Amino acid sequence: MGPSAGGRTISQEAFEALVAENMDDLGMDPEEALEDALQTLTLQGVDLSGIIKCIPGVSSTRDNPLIQILDKLKDVAFSTSNTSKDNAEVEEIVELLDKFYGLCSVEGTENATIASRNGGVELLTRICSSFDVQFETTLVLAMKALSSILHDAQSREIFQQNGGPKVVADMLSGNRKNPVILDSSFSVVVAASTNDEILKESFMELKIDELILQILKEQPKDTLYGLYDAIRVLLTPDDTRVLASQNSTAALHWTCNTQDSACHTVRRVWLHQPLAIGHNHWQLQLATAQLPVGLHVCAYAPWLDSHADALGGLAFLHPLLHLRVCVLSPLCVLVHLHMHTTVYGYARRFAKLGIADALVKALCDGLSSPILASACIALKAVAVNDEICKSISESGGIDAILQCLDQSTEQNDKTIARVCCSLLSKLAGSDTNKTLIVEKGGLNCLMKLSSRFSEDPLVLQEIMSIITVLSLRSPENAASAVEAGVADFVLHAMQKFPTSYQLQRQACFMIRNLVVRNPENRIILLGNGIEKLIRKAKVSHASCKDAATAALRDLGLDDYNT
Repeated sequence: MGPSAGGRTISQEAFEALVAENMDDLGMDPEEALEDALQTLTLQGVDLSGIIKCIPGVSSTRDNPLIQILDKLKDVAFSTSNTSKDNAEVEEIVELLDKFYGLCSVEGTENATIASRNGGVELLTRICSSFDVQFETTLVLAMKALSSILHDAQSREIFQQNGGPKVVADMLSGNRKNPVILDSSFSVVVAASTNDEILKESFMELKIDELILQILKEQPKDTLYGLYDAIRVLLTPDDTRVLASQNSTAALHWTCNTQDSACHTVRRVWLHQPLAIGHNHWQLQLATAQLPVGLHVCAYAPWLDSHADALGGLAFLHPLLHLRVCVLSPLCVLVHLHMHTTVYGYARRFAKLGIADALVKALCDGLSSPILASACIALKAVAVNDEICKSISESGGIDAILQCLDQSTEQNDKTIARVCCSLLSKLAGSDTNKTLIVEKGGLNCLMKLSSRFSEDPLVLQEIMSIITVLSLRSPENAASAVEAGVADFVLHAMQKFPTSYQLQRQACFMIRNLVVRNPENRIILLGNGIEKLIRKAKVSHASCKDAATAALRDLGLDDYNT
């Protein structure tokens, strides 16, 4: 694990000097001097990851196997030109790279940090840029080794400074017919871009989206696992270091309907300016919530989608939004929505190029395709707004997903069931797609799925999430869901998995949307005994308290807050 952002670090030289000082000035034995240095620095909050724990005069950094490999690689890889290298030299380079990758890919060790702090990133990047395609094995191993040590902000910064993105982009561009090199290159894109907005931007400036589309068209869809992972990572806003600088902020206010000095009831949120963040909605409305003055709440936008539209409608929010709520007074709540405009723009570029359509085609092969799960996850990352969600549907995306769900039911494939449900839930954020999903038998498909995977709470939770979205602002869909058997489904799921707080909470969200505009559904659910289960979830799980309270209220129970 690499040094944490903002943490204190120490150089190898300074560490060894401290150990030597313990021996020379304090008369400690070598082992005692080393242990004292480690304890002292740890107490001071110094990050010692990547430091080779050697004792001056007794051992050396050069005794470390990883350092020895790096030294040999430097000598052999660049001792002669590539054209004059004999087979023995090439074989030695391959052997060294294989050993290097074996050491650095082991989880729970500091080898990756040691390598990056001792020139590993620079060396491997240089090898990748210096060797051509005739040295395929060397290139593939160098890429794999490089991906194994791009694990923290420091190693990624070194990669950026040494022109790493350009090296990888050139590798992708020049080897579009070679799936082995392509896959190893995409593994570097994934490792480098994870949690790093700067490297995401570098790859996008090098038009990696266009390269991805070309490769999708030219290569068999089931040979490039890394490509789908690269799409997902490039479109994921996971770099918290640039939250303030890279995002736009919109301030909103909630108006409240109570003068209570201790708490207030949230009623509405209005956008002060139009933002391209939702599905044709500028107005945001929140379900009733009690918040104490001074409370600061952080949540992701999908939380809003899960809270039923008890007050007349809840806008679909883009999943890349972050919500920050600050209760300023009983009558004023300040809300900040942080949108990762950069990554959101990348997703729109991907869709405009036609990558979404290409991913839909990958889904059409069904469970026979080994990359189905990866393609679903990648397509979900691209589907960031109403227009893209509808275009995916028009390309046959919903049909393909429902087909995959049917196949996962038949073949008992819970992994595919989960990722397809997650993707379908994302596409259902579009009101147009909601109607299509129901018309195409989506609810019946989900009920069959719930029967097949009745013992898996994670799959059941995903099914509930889809039904929650399908029922949002749609009493017709809520009625259809109950007719399809959702009332019995939620009852049995809550009974079977009382300790699964996530399932219990999602069940409460779903119940709210099923009943808030459908009084007839309240009678059915209450008749099934759902009240007892909701109250049990409220008492058993702190995270379910708000959702359960709101569900009881929307069921028409006067004592919902007790």
